[in-house]
Amino acid sequence: MPEVETLQSDLFAEVAVPAAVTSTYTYRIPLMFHAQAEPGCRVVVPFGRQTLVGYVVAIHEQPPPDLPLHDLKAITHWIDETPIINAEILALTRWVADYYYAPWGETLKAALPAGLDIVLEEWVVLTDAGRQAVAQGTSRSREQHLLAWLAKLGGESLLDSIPKDFGTKPRQLARDLERDGFVSITVRPSESRVRAKQRLVARLPNHTATPASPAQARVIHCLLETQTKTLTDLARQAQVSPAVLRQMAKKGLIEISPETVRRDPLAHLADLPSTTPLELTAEQRQAYEAVLDAHDRGRFQTFLLHGVTGSGKTEVYLAAISAVVERGGSALMLAPEIGLTPMLSRRLIQRFGPLVALLHSSLSPGERVDEWERIRSGAARVVIGTRSAVFAPLVNLRLIVVDEEHDASYKQSEGAPHYHGRDTAILRASRLGCPVLLGSATPAVETFQNALSGKYTRLVLSQRIGNRTLPEVTLVDMRKVFERHHAARFVSDELQTAIAETCAQGEQVMVLLNRRGFASCWLCRECGFVAECPQCSVTLTYHRADHYLTCHYCGYTVPPPRRCPTCRGEGMAYIGEGTEQLETRLRELFPTLSIARLDRDTTRRRGAFERIFNDFATGSLDILVGTQMIAKGHDFPNVTLVGVVSVDAGLMMPDFRAPERIFQLIAQVSGRAGRGDRPGRVIVQTYRPEHYALAAGCQQDYEAFFAQEIIQRREAYYPPFCALANVMIRHERELEGQALAEKAACYLRALTKASARWSPESVRVLGPALAPLARLRGEYRFQILLKSRQRRQARQALERLLPELTDTERRHVFIEIDPIDLM
Repeated sequence: MPEVETLQSDLFAEVAVPAAVTSTYTYRIPLMFHAQAEPGCRVVVPFGRQTLVGYVVAIHEQPPPDLPLHDLKAITHWIDETPIINAEILALTRWVADYYYAPWGETLKAALPAGLDIVLEEWVVLTDAGRQAVAQGTSRSREQHLLAWLAKLGGESLLDSIPKDFGTKPRQLARDLERDGFVSITVRPSESRVRAKQRLVARLPNHTATPASPAQARVIHCLLETQTKTLTDLARQAQVSPAVLRQMAKKGLIEISPETVRRDPLAHLADLPSTTPLELTAEQRQAYEAVLDAHDRGRFQTFLLHGVTGSGKTEVYLAAISAVVERGGSALMLAPEIGLTPMLSRRLIQRFGPLVALLHSSLSPGERVDEWERIRSGAARVVIGTRSAVFAPLVNLRLIVVDEEHDASYKQSEGAPHYHGRDTAILRASRLGCPVLLGSATPAVETFQNALSGKYTRLVLSQRIGNRTLPEVTLVDMRKVFERHHAARFVSDELQTAIAETCAQGEQVMVLLNRRGFASCWLCRECGFVAECPQCSVTLTYHRADHYLTCHYCGYTVPPPRRCPTCRGEGMAYIGEGTEQLETRLRELFPTLSIARLDRDTTRRRGAFERIFNDFATGSLDILVGTQMIAKGHDFPNVTLVGVVSVDAGLMMPDFRAPERIFQLIAQVSGRAGRGDRPGRVIVQTYRPEHYALAAGCQQDYEAFFAQEIIQRREAYYPPFCALANVMIRHERELEGQALAEKAACYLRALTKASARWSPESVRVLGPALAPLARLRGEYRFQILLKSRQRRQARQALERLLPELTDTERRHVFIEIDPIDLM
C-alpha cells in the first residue's frame, strides 16, 4: 500500500527535445522539482546516449499506460523556476511543428531568443572509491595523478579543463576512471550565456556628511540635483577623477552600487521628435476602418492591403496599430528583411515611443533577451521584427501586420522548422481571434487568389500619396545595344546618359543588380576550366576587393590561382557581373560623383546598413548600387532615377516562381523613383523585353501580370491550383542517395494507385530527380515533388511514407511543406 501511495504522488513531464524526432517523451519528475513543475519550463533530460535541454509541454499525474514506471528516466535538472514559454506559444509551436513536419523541440528552441540558450557542461566528480584511492594510493600512474588533481580541486572539475599533462587523451582517461568506479561524469547546465548588464551608480547616503574638499562638494552638489548618477557621468559633471569617488565611498560620503540596465537596440532613436498622425486619404481611411471593425468585433479576418508603391500602406499600419494600443491591446509588425526594420522602427518610435521593441537576428544576444523580456512582461506592446518575431510572447496581442507579405524571406529555408512567417502569423491571428493585415504592392499569386475567392478581404490603395504619378519606365533592348557597339555593354548608353542628367540636376540615382561580388565565374580562356566549389555544384564568385573566390552557399573560400590548374595557362577571365563590378564601372564613368554599394558584403559589420542608408537619405551620396536590399519599402524623395542593369538571369531560373519574382523585383524597385515632388523614371536593361513579367512590372500593372501568370500556373498544375510538398533526399554518397529517393518515390506512387481516395488526378508524384543545385555543402540532393488538390492528401501520403523508412534512411529525408524555392 505505501508503494501505491508513492506512485500516486508522482508527477510526470511530457518533454519535447530538440532532436530529429516527431514524438514527445515522458520523464519522471523527482520530488525536489514538484513545486516548480509547470509546462513551458526547460529541463535537462537523458536522451539515448545524449543529455539534452528539453521543453516541458505537459504535466501528468499518471505515466503512459504502455510504459512501465521503471522504464521511465528522470529529469536531472529543472532550469526555470517559472515558465518562459506561455500556453499560447506552446500551442502555436505545436501547430508549426505538426504542419511543417518539424521536431517540436526544435520549433520551441527557434521561438526563444538565442541568448537564452543553455550550454550543457560535462563534469568529472570524485566518487567515494576515488577518494579512498587518493588517500591510499602510492602509484605514479596517470590515473592516480588525475585523481589527486581532482582531490586538490575539491573533488570535481570540468571535463574539458583537465590538463593534457595527464595524457594526450584526458577525456578517454576520465572515461576509464568512470568505468572503474573512481569518478562519475555528469552533465550540468551552465549559466545562461547572457547575463544582466550592470553599471555602477552613485547616490547620497541617508545621513548627511560634510565634504572635505571642493571636489567632494561638487560631487555632492551633483547628486543633490538627481538621486543617482552613473560613475562615468558623475565624474564628468563634477570634474573629478574616479579615484575621488572611490575615496568618498570609503568614507561614507556617497554610496556606490551596481544597477541593472537594459540593452536597448533603439536607444539611438530615443531623442526623435514624436510625430502627429497624417490625415488619411479616403482609400486609407476605408482600409483602416475595415481592420478596426474586425478588431472591435473580436473577429479573425485576413486583409490584403494591396496598394501601389508610394500609396501610404505604412500610414494605414500605424493608424491601425495606434487604435489597437489605445484600446489596451498589443500589435506585432513583421518585415521581411533586417534592412527594412530601421525605417519602420523610426516611424514606430516616433509614434509609440518606449512601447516599441525590436526583434531580429542582427541584435546582440543580450539585446534580444532584454527585448524579449520586455515583450513578455507587457512593457513593450508594439513589436517590429523579422520572421522569427512571429513567436514574440506579446501580452494581449490583437493585431498582426505583415509588410511586403509576398517576400520569400518570410520562409525559413535553412534548418528546421521550415515555417513561413506570414502563414504562421495568419494561423496565430486565427487562434487569437484578431485581424491580420497583409500589405504589398505585388502580392504573392496565392495571396491574390485568396482575395479573389473571398477567403481574404482585399483593401485597395490605387493612388500614390498626393496623386503623384508612377515613374516613366523604359525597357532598353540590350540586343540592339550589342548590335550598336558590336560588343556587350554592362551599362547602356541610355542608362549612362540618364544618370549624368539626373545627378547634374542635384537628384539621386539607385541602380540595382541582384547579384553580388565582382564576377560570378572564373574561367580559363585557353582550356575552358571553370573554378567550382568542391562542396557545391556552383561556380565560385570572385570578390576583387578582398581578392578571393568564394561559394555563396557553403562559404568555401580560396585565393584565385595565378595560372590555370589544368593547363597552366595565364588566360584567366572573369565572367558575369556583380554589384562590386557595377560599382567599379560607375566610378570609372562618373569619377566626381559619390557612390556607395549596399549588399551583403558591405553590410557585414553592425550598423553598416543604417550608415549607408542614412548617408543616402541625407544626400551625401549621389548613386546607391545594390542588390534587392534596395528594392523594397524605402522612401527617398530625392530619387528620381532607378536603373536595373540585368534581370535576365532571374527569368531563366528553373523555378516556376521565377516570373513572379522578377515582376515583384521590377515593380518594387521602380516604386523607389518619383516619391517626392519631382517625377521619376526607370530604365530596365534586358535581352527579353517582350516577356510579360517585365512588361507588367515596368507598368506596375499587377492585374495584367496575374492574368498571364495564372494561366501558366493552371496549365502546369502549380499553386494556387495545388498544394506542394517537396521531399528532399540529401546524402554524401550519390548512388545511395539516388537509391533512397527511388525507394521513396516508388512507395508514394504505389500509395496513390492503391487508394481509391487518391487518384493520379488528385495526387501527383514527380521525380525523383536531381535538384537544380544538385550538390550542396558536400551532399547530393534529390527531389520528389508531391502535388495534390488538398494538403490533407499529401500529408496522408507522407505520414504513411515515413514509417516505411529505417531510422538511418529518415536522417537523409527532409520534407518541406509549401516550398517557396525549388532550387
